[in-house]
Amino acid sequence: MKLSAFNLRTERDEAAERERLSALLRTVNQTETPYPKDKTVSRVFAEQARKTPDAAAVIYDERELSYRELDKRATRLARALVEQGIGPEDALGIMLDQSPAAVIAVLASLKAGGAYLPFSPDLPSERIRHILRDSRAPVLIADEVHGEACARLKEECPDLRQVLLINGGWDGPPPGLIEDNESANGAPDDEEFDRSQPHTLAYVMYTSGTTGVPKGVMVEHHSILRLVLDTNYIKLGPEDRILPTGSLSFDASTFELWGALLNGGALCIPRPGTLLDARALARLIRSHRVTTVWMTAGLFNALAADHIEVFDGLKTVLCGGEKVSAHHFRQVRRAHPGITLVNGYGPTENTTFTACYEVQQDFEEDVPIGAPIANTQIHILDEHLRPTAIGAAGELYAGGDGLARGYLNDPRLTAEKFVPHPWAAGERLYRTGDLARWRADGNVEYLGRTDDQVKIRGFRIEPAEIEARLLQYEQIKSGVVVARAGEGRDLHLVAYFTARGEVEVAALREYLSGVLPDYMMPNYFVRLERLPLTPNGKVDRRALPDPKVGARAGARNGQAEPASETEKLLLDIWREVLGQTDIGCEDNFFEHGGHSLSAFKLTDRVQRTLGFELPLTLVFKAPTVRELASCILDGARFGETAIDQPLVTFGARQEGGRILFGFPPGTADALGYAQLAERLKPHALHAFNFIEPESRIRDYADLIEGVDPDGPHVLFGYSGGGNLAFRTAVELERRGAQVSDVLMLDSSRFLRPFRFPPEEARRLASEFLDAEGVKEYVKSQVLRDKVVRNIERYYEFLSGAVEEDLIDANIHVVVSENAPDEYRDEGGRVVCSKSSWAELTRGAFRIRQGRGEHGHMLQRLYLEDNAALLREVINSIRTEKGADG
Repeated sequence: MKLSAFNLRTERDEAAERERLSALLRTVNQTETPYPKDKTVSRVFAEQARKTPDAAAVIYDERELSYRELDKRATRLARALVEQGIGPEDALGIMLDQSPAAVIAVLASLKAGGAYLPFSPDLPSERIRHILRDSRAPVLIADEVHGEACARLKEECPDLRQVLLINGGWDGPPPGLIEDNESANGAPDDEEFDRSQPHTLAYVMYTSGTTGVPKGVMVEHHSILRLVLDTNYIKLGPEDRILPTGSLSFDASTFELWGALLNGGALCIPRPGTLLDARALARLIRSHRVTTVWMTAGLFNALAADHIEVFDGLKTVLCGGEKVSAHHFRQVRRAHPGITLVNGYGPTENTTFTACYEVQQDFEEDVPIGAPIANTQIHILDEHLRPTAIGAAGELYAGGDGLARGYLNDPRLTAEKFVPHPWAAGERLYRTGDLARWRADGNVEYLGRTDDQVKIRGFRIEPAEIEARLLQYEQIKSGVVVARAGEGRDLHLVAYFTARGEVEVAALREYLSGVLPDYMMPNYFVRLERLPLTPNGKVDRRALPDPKVGARAGARNGQAEPASETEKLLLDIWREVLGQTDIGCEDNFFEHGGHSLSAFKLTDRVQRTLGFELPLTLVFKAPTVRELASCILDGARFGETAIDQPLVTFGARQEGGRILFGFPPGTADALGYAQLAERLKPHALHAFNFIEPESRIRDYADLIEGVDPDGPHVLFGYSGGGNLAFRTAVELERRGAQVSDVLMLDSSRFLRPFRFPPEEARRLASEFLDAEGVKEYVKSQVLRDKVVRNIERYYEFLSGAVEEDLIDANIHVVVSENAPDEYRDEGGRVVCSKSSWAELTRGAFRIRQGRGEHGHMLQRLYLEDNAALLREVINSIRTEKGADG
């Protein structure tokens, strides 16, 4: 009796649960709303262009492209495409970065009745060939800078009949393809031209595939219209300006591009590199009054953590591509309470968004992905395609008008992933492979994957595709690729492998970079003696070692220690960004888990710590601490911009004065002449900093002739600067230029090479850095390191500076007090001498006695006397030769 009562209660509970679930599904899945489903994207755009012809459609830099002009240019290109033989639903390859030209090409593809097939020109050539061959694209539209690569593609892809090269900026139609503002058949530009049809193919986007090759997802016109028109997760209108944050081949671009252009708004296209430069991004958002942005979770988190001011002025921020961070959502909500934050979820196969959740409260853990958007349904089913109870995990299936047609040229995979709706005849559902569960409030909570697929920095990645490519490498015996969580919940790809003989991971990386896009490149390569297996013979992924602890093949060993304070500070930043402590100054950033987003974090930390604005591209060119430190020193400024220029002008020449070109003394800089220049008036001193490249003498001569092409020239140098002045005089006279005089302040001619002790150069550098008038400029350790390095290079140059050439110019040497004329080495040979300059001139040679010891001649106590003596010499030149005009 008791058992019967228990069974009765259980049945009642189950019935009540089924009713609750049924009521919930009736509520959340009743999403049908009217939208122009029987139109096409290009026809809806044309309607908008007629409504607001003069409104800005595309903004790039400071230029705007109106709806009228965009429609006109796209129509011209569409006519040209049809004349090239483009037929209905033909895929048109578009190998362009985000640009006005790309927008024109996409819209023209639709007007021509075709489907646009976007992919990045940065993809490996093998991947591009696969996409063009698989899609059988008859036409490729590309930037003219890729002309040679496109010519090869045309030879390698049998269906590719025509390559149209356009300017990647503003130009629409290919140069010379259309003349006199008319198409070849004489139809005027302003006549409406559109061959698109409802429910036909609009675009094909390729995503990572489990078979080792990417697969093309086919999306129709109505699916795009369902995404951006009359929807329930966002309100878009003519006042909105959308900033695209990814390439055209990223399915978020569907929302960005058509969300703007089908609602009368503007697409604000950023210049390359802007998105990973927080300061430039903030300026762009402010200057163009951007209202709406979609971001990957990784980019959103990075900006929320370190540059929350970027969000100022935005109206709506949509976030997704991977699991979002509740912590960073809280930060942005509190700093910018007026912003609408949306957590968006959806696979490419359901046209960008399937569910969205407007975040109106703080979450401690997971943020829901929300409920289905308009004209979309969500079902969470068990392995028998039965609905799971509220709170129970199951696989998420998507349905509705956003569903893609399927996979291009792959009916087997299409049938596997797009299944018949279990209780709605004639309809389909897409198996997402995502685990999820219903919450009692009708929102969906994302739980993970049913397979190995991952999303990293917004890109969907099938590790099986990477594994297939890895196993094609000749020396690899077996391998597996997994995603591991790093610092801040970021995922990293790790390739574990066994191999025959030695494997140079640099070579393995180079091979993979030729067949995989950069976002699919493993961050770590770990060589094992054997892969751990489960009892049934499969790879035991849980037993794979931590890549940061295990053998990190390809990472340089030796733990090179910092050689300067700059390297020490940089190494600390690297360790923080990469979450590793066992790396040295010669380890490669990208072989230790670095990628473009972590490089963005790195450049930001450098700016905050060292006060140096580091271009993101520099991290890719100089991927070790040592290389990067050297580049930073090359680019560092002293605070006064003139100090790092090759030529510094100290005032203008006054009436009756001459131009005097001064070469740097042992401090390797022009700043030491600033006080002297004031005391040489009416003469103008143009002073040089030390030029490091071996071309320095030619460079100095070029700069002199650029300032004063006629001459005659007067050159001046203090200490080693006199040697530079003499050598530049030799070069100028070799060119046929006239040098009247070379003035030297205590400079010695080198008769044989002499190796300056490195510690002597460092001692001089230290004295210079601590001197008055210098330490005020050189406040950071980066700049101190730069000064030391410059002075060391300067003395390396002097060590090999043997002067033997003859010049026509007069030579004047002002010598210091209490200093011998010549210096001898331990063998008694003369190394250098002041008086021996007389042997190297066909003109006059004069020695004058100056004031002070060598290192003090331009310091306060002796500056006036020595400046007066130099003025006297310069004036005597004027008396003998006349002032140069």
